[in-house]
Amino acid sequence: VIPEGKAGGDGKLGWNDCRADADGNPADDDVGFLSSLANDLSKGFAVSKRFVTGMSNGGHMSIRLALEAPEVFTGAGVISAALAKNSKCIPKNKPVSVLLMRGTSDPISPFLGGSMAGGRGMVLSMDESLKYFLDLNKMSSEKSIMALPNTNLIDNSSVTRISFPPSSSGKSVLGYVVNGGGHNEPSKTEFYGPWLKKITGEQNRDIECAEVVLSFFNKL
Repeated sequence: VIPEGKAGGDGKLGWNDCRADADGNPADDDVGFLSSLANDLSKGFAVSKRFVTGMSNGGHMSIRLALEAPEVFTGAGVISAALAKNSKCIPKNKPVSVLLMRGTSDPISPFLGGSMAGGRGMVLSMDESLKYFLDLNKMSSEKSIMALPNTNLIDNSSVTRISFPPSSSGKSVLGYVVNGGGHNEPSKTEFYGPWLKKITGEQNRDIECAEVVLSFFNKL
């Protein structure tokens, strides 16, 4: 299901995520909307587990749902997004499974944290974001790092997977670092055009983002 957000202060469609300093975001109750949508669809289609995933603003909204509606969504796949430094979210502090995927050369959402491009707010680093969810799930920070096969040599990037032992409640936190990657979804088949790549940076072609996220969800 691919829902659509409303227009914000910048006139563009989007989501009311955790960033208190992203002035262009809409002010609607998107947690209520998406939670109700998930619950209604679950009744109609006999669904037992619900997941959320998104990229950029959609990734930030996925984080908000993981924090504020963990009873609705079993897990979140977060692409090119991070925890807000100036957060307006009210976490329920309940465990939830999260996959985080970010590019080290993202020109819009800085991998090491800081100000997003275009005055879209301040974000935490990849390491800080992973640590937050590890602490939330009471998980060990002992990590296993694996360099994935660099099958495409023309994309100027590679992928490193960071995994952690699951929590006692079965929750999982998984990180994908796209070395040299930008603000986009890695893909083996769907490629950004040259003009868009100038804005978002390099797009990795070693993994299929959608398949990685689905595989994560299937194990929960």
